[in-house]
Amino acid sequence: MGVHNISINDNFFDLGGHSLQAIQLVSKMSVLLEHNISVKFLLSYQSIAAISDYFKEDYISNPEKSLETINKITKISNQLSSFSFLKFEKRSLLTLYNTRKIQKVDAVALGYLPNTLPHDMGLTKNEIIQKWFKNLPQIRRIFTTELGRICHITLPIFAFEIYNNSENLLDNIMAGIEIAKSLDAKVVSLTGLLPSATDYGNDVNKRVVEKKDFPKISTGHATTASSVIFAIKKILCMSNRFIEQEKVGLLGLGSIGLTSLRLMLKVLPHPLTITLCDVFGKYELLEQIKKEIIDGFGFKGEVKIVISKAQVPIDFYKTTFIIGATNIENVLNVDMLKPGTIIVDDSAPHCFDYVKAIQRFIKKRDILFTEGGMIKLNKPIHELRYMPSSIDKKNPFAMMVDYRTSDYDLMGCIFSSVFSAVFKDIDLTLGQGNIDNTIKHYKKLTKLGYEGANLSCRDYILPFEMIQGFRNIFGDKK
Repeated sequence: MGVHNISINDNFFDLGGHSLQAIQLVSKMSVLLEHNISVKFLLSYQSIAAISDYFKEDYISNPEKSLETINKITKISNQLSSFSFLKFEKRSLLTLYNTRKIQKVDAVALGYLPNTLPHDMGLTKNEIIQKWFKNLPQIRRIFTTELGRICHITLPIFAFEIYNNSENLLDNIMAGIEIAKSLDAKVVSLTGLLPSATDYGNDVNKRVVEKKDFPKISTGHATTASSVIFAIKKILCMSNRFIEQEKVGLLGLGSIGLTSLRLMLKVLPHPLTITLCDVFGKYELLEQIKKEIIDGFGFKGEVKIVISKAQVPIDFYKTTFIIGATNIENVLNVDMLKPGTIIVDDSAPHCFDYVKAIQRFIKKRDILFTEGGMIKLNKPIHELRYMPSSIDKKNPFAMMVDYRTSDYDLMGCIFSSVFSAVFKDIDLTLGQGNIDNTIKHYKKLTKLGYEGANLSCRDYILPFEMIQGFRNIFGDKK
């Protein structure tokens, strides 16, 4: 941060720490301490002294417990056996492709390893990276969609390492793109946290443009933002609510959050009020966004700004419809949500504690929520998934969960790769979201008949009868 002589009592945020630096800091802490430490942890313990006191109690936040807890709440809805178009392959998919036993692909999506994998498998991080991945990108899945075929390549990097070493990340991404080139893929999309860790794809694109015959790069943000709008429309329909009657709160105003907000104001009726909240947001920036909402989109309702460096302000919980687009995990307090609140969260990491949310939904049926990053296609998606024998023997379900809720659903950031490869009249997304290009994506996706996926969160699919219970109490009675 360019600050010298920092004491153990100095506050990270008072020193000028912002969102990207916070992510970089907790990433380094996670690597050194071999624990998945979240940005929310830093929000709670903002000095070295506070962090030290916390660890002296020999207690550390353990996100893996969430997975254990949710399995106690309900059986996993997304059982692999329910996917009739899923096949497993124990042979290397790259080898099968090179020997022409697999058809060519049209696009590639790059991903990374989930933080919970070592816990799920009972192995160390190094064992997974070295034994299974040989420290190289690996083809995990091939999706056959109605538009074309997508190869999903997993980089040998865990989520908490992404912001720790930018050069190492870029080297791994380039290795993945080299594989994409050998597969004759036309487009490579960066999924999850990869866009924000690479200046929204610009750092990767600088390396790619210097090479010949390489695939084009996309962050997939236009498709992801479109899928958020589809999710908004879906959950409103399921709950019998109308956006023009909602007090909308936007939590997180990065590229996805801001692009989704702009798209919503362009293609949907305007809500009653809009509340802007960004834990790391500068007031001046939020004022600019407020001015754009009023002057650029002709919004007639009240636009509120709430800011806090430590937690979501109480005023934000007065909203009735929350759009989550922040990388800060569990920053939204489920217990403080008003009865009748609806949440659409763009994707993991979730802004709310999904275990508590599911518990409250099951017990009270007074909140409703869903993933905003999933899109539902018209035809089933055939999936060929690589499962090494070592995984099969250890735990046949480990490394398999990807939060798809049916054969028709796919994450928007993954689907964006083949979508961009097929429709060349629509520009790829790099850098901060471009609203005009995003509108083109949304209109094309709408014309194709795509929509929001089932209401779900991670592996949990919200049962229709429980959704109906929420609708009966909090839906429009007219």
